[in-house]
Amino acid sequence: MILENQAHLYELDPSHCYLNCAYFSPQLKSVTEIGIKSLLKKSTPWSMPVSDFYEPVEDCRKVISKLVGCSMDNVALSPSVSYSLALASKNIRLERGSKILLLEEQFPSNVYVWLQKAKDEELEVEFVSHGKSWTESILQRLSDSNDIGLIALGQVHWTDGEWIDLVQISRICKKKGIVLVVDATQSMGACPFPYDEIQPDFLAVGGYKWLQGPYGMGFVVVADKYLEGSPLEWNWINRSDSENFHSLVDYRETYQSGARRFDLGGKSQFILVPMFTKALEQVLSWGVENIAETLRDYNQSLHEGIHHLGLRTQDSSFRSPHLLGIYERGRQFREGLAEYLKENKVHVSFRGSSIRVSPYLYNSSQDKERFLEVLEGALS
Repeated sequence: MILENQAHLYELDPSHCYLNCAYFSPQLKSVTEIGIKSLLKKSTPWSMPVSDFYEPVEDCRKVISKLVGCSMDNVALSPSVSYSLALASKNIRLERGSKILLLEEQFPSNVYVWLQKAKDEELEVEFVSHGKSWTESILQRLSDSNDIGLIALGQVHWTDGEWIDLVQISRICKKKGIVLVVDATQSMGACPFPYDEIQPDFLAVGGYKWLQGPYGMGFVVVADKYLEGSPLEWNWINRSDSENFHSLVDYRETYQSGARRFDLGGKSQFILVPMFTKALEQVLSWGVENIAETLRDYNQSLHEGIHHLGLRTQDSSFRSPHLLGIYERGRQFREGLAEYLKENKVHVSFRGSSIRVSPYLYNSSQDKERFLEVLEGALS
């Protein structure tokens, strides 16, 4: 179902054409409101019961599990993708000399952690080059040998949104015993993620882009076989029976159930967690499939306009519904393109060799026309 424009739910400045959700989403009015309300709670700390340490977190965990399609017990709250992947790295065991497979121009949070692991554990990192498509290149490399211990990637490539078929890749990983780690920050909430079919070992997501949440909130989904692993922090609230404050001095080795042992310490449960929960509820109310269909329709129209200008986007066979990469083809941009767009209050991103365009439900047909008009003015 194509959704109606949702700009009325945001505080937007109509003088700006914001086509950059993959950078930061604007904030929903409802998220701002609950953030202010939550912030003010500390003004009267005597009115905050012990349950406020736990119930908001569990509410958030429940909404995340519904979004992903997994059990609540597999979800841990995280402040960032780098935190989630550090957790994954700490708990993944690889044979000495095995290879970690990454993609060229992969987002650095999903690179530095593996370079460090390779250095610490005498492993090798290999970057897959782009061929006809990322999916084809990855599948070919996975089929070529048995020296790969882990592959870390996204559901789309972050620079231009090219789709990566994680279902096919997961099948080979399961068959060969390859650990699969996914950073779905640039797709979760904007297009369906078939968790049951992919079943990654670790799934890391930042919440401030397509999930419309505040900066500093995200999550990691941990496969069952890692649930007895080691957390990054030894915080008190993740221990069993921590709800009984009077007995906190009775130190325990046991943890809260499931992935709760991996939750970040000081979970911002009083401010950021309620904001994140509200944002996720809004995404679920729209429906991820509806969001994807709406953005696909919008981007198809943009794609046609871009081609009319003599530029190109990635092949439609590999294009995700929500991200569009623009490249020079027959025509060239004048120097100072980024500054020219900024002067005209048009906001997109420059990632790798791509101009990355990422509209959302708040963008109108007028935004589309304005972007194409300004883009044409930047061509030589």
